[in-house]
Amino acid sequence: MKVLLLHRQSFGAIAAHVRDLKGALKQRGYDADIVDATEWMPLPTGRKTDKAVSERLKKLCEPYDLVHAFGYRCAWACGVAIGYGEAWVYSAIDMPKTTHRLLIDKLNCAQFGICSSYAVRKVLDEAMALDLVMIPPGVPDPPSPPPTKAEARAQFDIPEGAKLLVGMSRWVSESGLSALIDALPQVAAEHPDVLLAIAGEGPMADDLQSRAKSVDSERVRILGCVTDPLTLLSASDLIIVPESRSGFSRVACEAMALSRAVLLRHGGGLPEMVDPEISGFLFASDELLGSRIVELLGLPITLETVGSAARIRVLDRYHIDQCADRIVDTYRSVLED
Repeated sequence: MKVLLLHRQSFGAIAAHVRDLKGALKQRGYDADIVDATEWMPLPTGRKTDKAVSERLKKLCEPYDLVHAFGYRCAWACGVAIGYGEAWVYSAIDMPKTTHRLLIDKLNCAQFGICSSYAVRKVLDEAMALDLVMIPPGVPDPPSPPPTKAEARAQFDIPEGAKLLVGMSRWVSESGLSALIDALPQVAAEHPDVLLAIAGEGPMADDLQSRAKSVDSERVRILGCVTDPLTLLSASDLIIVPESRSGFSRVACEAMALSRAVLLRHGGGLPEMVDPEISGFLFASDELLGSRIVELLGLPITLETVGSAARIRVLDRYHIDQCADRIVDTYRSVLED
């Protein structure tokens, strides 16, 4: 069976997830192609835009038995181009920015909506989206053996005794990275050896650079898009995910697979990813972020213990093989109808 995996993200969690899923589908006998529609599927919608996108998408879909759209914009495009009752599904990874009736109507043209968390499913369900299933994304096994902390720090020129915090995401307003940078002076007052590494790319690059300079240019390193994110995660003492609209965090999942402790915002689908204080930590607001980091950096043995439990949780719930098995079951349900 031929499957089209459609997304519009050249860099980021969705793009990485789609690449992993393609490999897992191949192992299960599915021939999957990836199409990144970033260049020809603009975010704004409208009659003229939808018509141009639909014409291209219809031709693109012709050779495939099933289309899997990732993200709400791609799902909207499929709703317009493919319509109701055809063999296509969508994945809702993040919390929706809107539940306007027009969006829900497009989503309801799909055979299934695959939600990354119960939080995403609840919001869509309350908005009257139909045929929802909850299948969290997964990550593959990390390299074996992964780099040691010392080896990883050497690659990023991190002093051996420093306490390294890592924030990694697309640089958009919902990332929460501004609040993370702003919390650093409070952390440094209690932990003078702290460093913060910010990785990613996006439209807020200039804002983050200027904020880092105004806060503490010696302690904040704006790295940009790193070619080996797992090595940066391996170098860390604590990975922080302050995103405000996240249904699932791939960065957190990858860090947990490496036995690293994560601190997640208590919002969206992030709290579902951990057992609080057992396999991960939560913080309630930007105002409390600094004090929470101060507390956790003072508990190095706890960070190590929680990191070990985090790896077990990923293997139990967030492995790409489990994700792919359930998605294949969903595909079969579509094609057998």
